[in-house]
Amino acid sequence: MRVMKSILLAGALLLATPVFFSACQEDAPEIDYEMKVTVVNDFTKVVEAINNGALKNEQAINQLKQAIDQMNADQQTKLQAIIDAVNAVNNTLDAKLAVIEAAIKAQTLSMEAKMELLKGVIAAQTTSLETKLGAIETAIKAQTLSVEAKMDLIHDIIDAQTTALELKIAAIEAAVKAQTLSMEAKMDLIHDIIASQTSALELKLAAIETAMKEESIALADKLALIEKAIKDQATNFDTKMELLTTAVTSIPDYRDKLAAIETAINNVPDYATQLAAIEAVLSNVNSTLTDKLALLESIETAITESGNKLAAIKAVIDALPDYTDEFTNIKAEIANLLQAVKDGTTSKEAAIAAIAAKIEELKAAGGITGGGTTGGGTATETMEYVDLGLPSGKKWSKKYLGAETATDKGDYYAWGETSPKSPGHFDFTKENYKLLDGAWGDFRRYNKKDGWKQLIPYDDAATARLGDKWHIPTETEVQELLDYCTAKEITMNGKAGIALVSKINNNYIFFRNNGLVSFDKWYGTARFVCWTADLFIGDVQHATYCRIYIDGDNIVTDTWHTLRSDGMNIRPIYY
Repeated sequence: MRVMKSILLAGALLLATPVFFSACQEDAPEIDYEMKVTVVNDFTKVVEAINNGALKNEQAINQLKQAIDQMNADQQTKLQAIIDAVNAVNNTLDAKLAVIEAAIKAQTLSMEAKMELLKGVIAAQTTSLETKLGAIETAIKAQTLSVEAKMDLIHDIIDAQTTALELKIAAIEAAVKAQTLSMEAKMDLIHDIIASQTSALELKLAAIETAMKEESIALADKLALIEKAIKDQATNFDTKMELLTTAVTSIPDYRDKLAAIETAINNVPDYATQLAAIEAVLSNVNSTLTDKLALLESIETAITESGNKLAAIKAVIDALPDYTDEFTNIKAEIANLLQAVKDGTTSKEAAIAAIAAKIEELKAAGGITGGGTTGGGTATETMEYVDLGLPSGKKWSKKYLGAETATDKGDYYAWGETSPKSPGHFDFTKENYKLLDGAWGDFRRYNKKDGWKQLIPYDDAATARLGDKWHIPTETEVQELLDYCTAKEITMNGKAGIALVSKINNNYIFFRNNGLVSFDKWYGTARFVCWTADLFIGDVQHATYCRIYIDGDNIVTDTWHTLRSDGMNIRPIYY
């Protein structure tokens, strides 16, 4: 009997099943709505808390991220809830930016959904500029987005015709400053914008200005951008000149301006174009006295033919404004030298030599204390450098630190000491080494405990004497010098030595036989040496140095090592 009742009950349930499913189908929209409300309920409450000021900063973002990750919903439902929050008129800017950052950090949102959100926010006409700027900055900084995704987003912003110029420039600035993007990616972005046929001129100028002002971009990379812009065959002449002018006027450091102008002059095909480039910078409304003086100094080194050099100098002198009485008088003296050449009373070569000295006086009168003759920072003396055209942009000093001329020996230093010592008076001994702290092998700095392998500015004699733009070269910088130069025996001012001649521009620096001092003895017949900033690998008692010596018919160039307490010359480099 009990079995029969069960069978009848089962039959009744089977008969009722279609009706039950039908009822569910009829109520489906309401149930779906209730589900969505439940899904976003916690998320909405967190947003409201941010609006009310109850949650701020990281706490708000973390709770939003947690709410998104805990939503029991598909990607589209989550994404729609996020979009609704960003678009809501009543939500504050802080709430909207927190929602965007939480979405980018959320583990349960796909990369596609995140990119859809970002591109939608930036493209939407109803989204405020502040929200768009915040979205770009958040995206660039995000660790959860790939470099490819970030670059794709930036290119989308830049390429979109409907995107405001202000937003495009903001995207470029965010990319250039971002620590999460490689230098290669940044340089590719700037170059693509500059070379693009569809980019507006304003955007090209903004891109190169941003790059030139950015301190994290090395001078060599900045110069490479200028070189590419000047050489680009698809870019018309007027645009090139505007790009050059913007680059020169945007670079904050005087010495870097010199390098930028020299790079441009060296990469144009003829003198007429060189002069046009100079005049373009001169006539620009943003060109300052500093820019004009940089032009003047650059001409003296970058233009080789004497007649062209003098004509270019005249163009700049004529355009220089009056400044102080001293400045105006020096201008007049240079103008007189130019006229003397024209009258035939002075040779071109004599005038150029005299003008070079006058340019230094003019710079000093104009308040410029940098460039080819001085360093920055707390410099106590000046030093001339030679541009060898090295890829790094580094420039080597004309002479050893403390030398009177390029053919003299300089002062002798122990490695890491900033005061010179006198060779031959037992000064260069282990006991007299200033960084010694106890028995030999125990050092105050650059020891086994601190792990420092390279001189810091505080212990760099070149920096101490010439300023913070100068330093003792590293092994890497020495190797670059040796790789891009050819060693030749020459005699200068009656003294035999070795010239390292640039393979790039034929400029050279002279090394004389100076050797090293250990205790009271001098070592190094026919050896030309100078310290590097690096310890010897695996032995904190030794530091490395550059050496050049003659072996039979060969000139050997390499790096070697000796005791830190030994005395040696220093050949500073400028950057």
